[in-house]
Amino acid sequence: MYWQKLGRVVSLSISEDNGIELIKPNDLNILSVGVSTGGIAEIRMAKDSPQRHIIATTLDERGVNDAKKYIDEQGYADQIELRLEDVSEKLPHDDESFDYIYARLVLHYLSKEKLSSTLKELHRVLKKNKILYIVVRSSVTKDAINAIKHDDTTGYSYYYLGGDTSAPISKRFFHTEDSISSFVKGAGFSIDHIASYEERLYADFMRSVEAPHTDFLIEVRAKK
Repeated sequence: MYWQKLGRVVSLSISEDNGIELIKPNDLNILSVGVSTGGIAEIRMAKDSPQRHIIATTLDERGVNDAKKYIDEQGYADQIELRLEDVSEKLPHDDESFDYIYARLVLHYLSKEKLSSTLKELHRVLKKNKILYIVVRSSVTKDAINAIKHDDTTGYSYYYLGGDTSAPISKRFFHTEDSISSFVKGAGFSIDHIASYEERLYADFMRSVEAPHTDFLIEVRAKK
């Protein structure tokens, strides 16, 4: 299913829509970890309230530049602050800085050790009684099932990108509902909701090339 969104034709994203629907009118300070969907999600957040300020982070320098250009073109540069920032390190934000944290399709890049410390940092910078929204790839997705190696110490599974044995080897920490729940609760959050479903993702940062197969995702809504 496709539709025109903010000047770009993109496919329906259940996980993006679910995360944005959770944002309340008084959630004015938002942390978006990973510059989700090349800036589309952040623009949707900003569009809902001119008083809203979003800090969107990524480690991808080209991704920051591409998203910044798109956000500037759409007229939301004053509301969306793009940063090169590593979520797995200590965050440069004060305690209880944010009304909402959106972490879609980013935390599965982290090892067990890094995921644990990262979630504790996200707990620190989120305001009390506010929501952390997480989406990670599931252990039943095709890349996880076809993994060529698994490391129990880190949690990483290694696989050929797109299933092509001539392609670079990638790694992800594919989760079960129990595994991601355990990490989230271990960081001090309570879980309001968890669900698994299928979604077609994209192979590129700017959401222009669809992935070769449908993914299975796990969605978590947690509260501090």
